[in-house]
Amino acid sequence: MPYAFTLPAIRLPLDGITAVYLLEDPGSLPAGLYPPPGAVYDPRVHAAWILAGQGHRASWLADRLGLPRHVTRVIADAARYAEVPDRLPLRHSA
Repeated sequence: MPYAFTLPAIRLPLDGITAVYLLEDPGSLPAGLYPPPGAVYDPRVHAAWILAGQGHRASWLADRLGLPRHVTRVIADAARYAEVPDRLPLRHSA
């Protein structure tokens, strides 16, 4: 299987294991995109990536997602400098 097109991923020390974590949901991949070999998917990392791309601070992400602050800082820094695709605005219920 070719790995010419891969999902965005980041190396993180999470839950005592340093691994490459996917920043996008592998279940919603368009054809032709593959996860990097050995990459791990954690929904908290995915959520942190999306929310950091919307401008949420690392401390806010850590408090709400149960991730260590040093991990959310790395994710928030990566999102700040990445070209994160536009996402739909959050809908607030009344």
